[in-house]
Formats: sequence, C-alpha cells, structure tokens
Amino acid sequence: MIIRRAKSHSHSLFNTDTTTTITTTTNNNSISAVATYPLNAVLQHQENVALLSLSKAAESTHYYGTSPRSGSFIMACSPILVPLDITRPLLADKKRPFAHLKPRALGLSAVRTVAQQAGLFVLNFFTDQLEYEQKNTELVYDGKLTAHEAEMDNEEWEKTEWSHRKALLPQKTIIAFFKLQSSTLLMRFYEYLASRYISTAILDKLTMDVFKASKRNQSLTKSPSSSATFKTMYSTCLWANAIAFLADGTVQQVIFISGYWVYLQKRRRKRKKSSGGKKEDTAIGGEVLNVVLKSMRLTVARASAWVVSSVGGALGSVAYPGYGTIFGIQLGDSIVSSLLMD
Repeated sequence: MIIRRAKSHSHSLFNTDTTTTITTTTNNNSISAVATYPLNAVLQHQENVALLSLSKAAESTHYYGTSPRSGSFIMACSPILVPLDITRPLLADKKRPFAHLKPRALGLSAVRTVAQQAGLFVLNFFTDQLEYEQKNTELVYDGKLTAHEAEMDNEEWEKTEWSHRKALLPQKTIIAFFKLQSSTLLMRFYEYLASRYISTAILDKLTMDVFKASKRNQSLTKSPSSSATFKTMYSTCLWANAIAFLADGTVQQVIFISGYWVYLQKRRRKRKKSSGGKKEDTAIGGEVLNVVLKSMRLTVARASAWVVSSVGGALGSVAYPGYGTIFGIQLGDSIVSSLLMD
C-alpha cells in the first residue's frame, strides 16, 4: 500500500485542498484499488495505520520512510490488509452544545427517564419486599411471630409501601429528568473546555458514540475475534464515557453537598434555640467530616462505575454490537450503583 500526498483544486467532502491517494498493489505490482482521502484524516488517524504492524495479517509490512522531496508516506504491505476507518472525519460523533434541548431530544429523554424510573420503582419495591418477608420468616423460625401474623404483616407492608412509593414516583421522575438534562449540559461544557486544551484526536475519542463505534468495528473487520473486539471496545467505552461520568458525578456531588448543607443549617438553628455552646460546634464538625467521607465514597463509586460500565460495554459489543454495547454500559453502571451507593 502506498500513501502519497497530492494537491487537488476540487472541493472535497472535508473542505480541504490537500488530499491523500491510497494505492493498494499486489505482489506483481499491479494496481488493485485507488482511493483519495483528506490528508488530515490520514495523519490524525495514524494510530489506525499503526495497527497494521500489530496485525498478524500485516507481518510482512515494512516502513520505507518519507520522501524528502515530495513529503510522501510510503509503505509496502502484504495484500491482506487490516481495514482502516480513515473515511470517518474526526469529531463526527460530537454533539452540538444545545442539541439535547430540541423537542425531539427532550421527548426521547422524557420517555427514557419514565421507563428507567418505572423499572427502578418495580425492581426496588420487590427487592425490599423480599428482604422484609425474609426477616419476618426468620422471626417465625425464632418463635417471635406466628405464620399468620407474619403473613398479615407482609400484606400490610405491601399496601403501605406500594401506595407511598407510588405517590413519590412522579416527583422522582421529574427530578431524574432535570438531573439528566443538567448532566448533559455540563457534559457539553466539559467538552467545550476539552476542545480548548487537548488535541482533536483525543477529543474525538472522548466524544465518540459507542453505539456507532461498535457497529463500525464490526463492519470494518469481517471476522473479528472476541478478545480483539473486547480490547478495542473497552478502550473506546473508557474514553467515550469519561466526560459523561465526570459530569454525572459532578451533578451528584453538587446535589449531595447542597442538600447536606441545608440540613446542617436547619439543625444548627434548632440547636441554637434549645442549647448553644461547644457541643453544637463539635456536632457540626462531626457532620462536616461525615460529608467529606460520603463525598469521597460517591467519587469512588462513580469512578468504579465508569470502569465497570466500560467492561460491560465491551462484553455487550462481543455479544451484540450496538444495542448490546448500550445495555452492557447501563448494566455495569447499575450494578456498581446498587453496591456502592446508598
């Protein structure tokens, strides 16, 4: 394969007058394919080109060097080539700052939030119900309750908790919706800051759509191995989810700290009315320490969810690229959240 830089005065897809001609030759030097791409797409995707030397199919690849006169990049490769995604422009998956506030996007977010909260409502209710019934069963075995009393108590708990949680469901759904919009808006702001201080290639990794990436990875390789797919998609998910989890963690920290601050202020006013002095200061100091510890726990939980969700996304890509990737990410996040967060 020979890659040369050439000047072209025709209008290209990427709005540049510098193009790159990629010529694939067979062993007898007969031309089999010629394609022209923007030079910046090839140069900024040089990490993909480097994959040729790592592939078993390109063991015979040799780098010939750069021509000092023309500035061409010349490589000789075996006829069996690893597919390269150089036709995709960088930042192709990057969303516009306020795209999530359009009517269609808001509608989809609302449907997603309602479905998610309804699922959590049912799941948490039956989980708590099972735990409550198990405790009553233990009391029956210990002789502290009769079987009839335990059954009546379980029915009373079910009626009370179902009506109570059902009344709170609309409020929780609205809060979750606005929390999602705040996280998305903050994520776009972080992307803007990143665009000012990091390279375009790195920003492309941070803003990549994992759904599309898993589909592209499947289409570029005819028969990808499970291990190769897992490694590629784990790295992709880890990069692509970094800003999203940072924004979500920031929103959760703000909500937690502000809520706890309001709680401390109310508690301080009550203590001033009843009794003042050093005891109040000591109690407030202990509460502040408690806030710091819980904030650190929240940070560890979101960082762990970031890593585990990336593993889930990689496993989902192996099983079913696209929707399996999204499902794996959500499942990994839910597992860590249920284990490490209150």
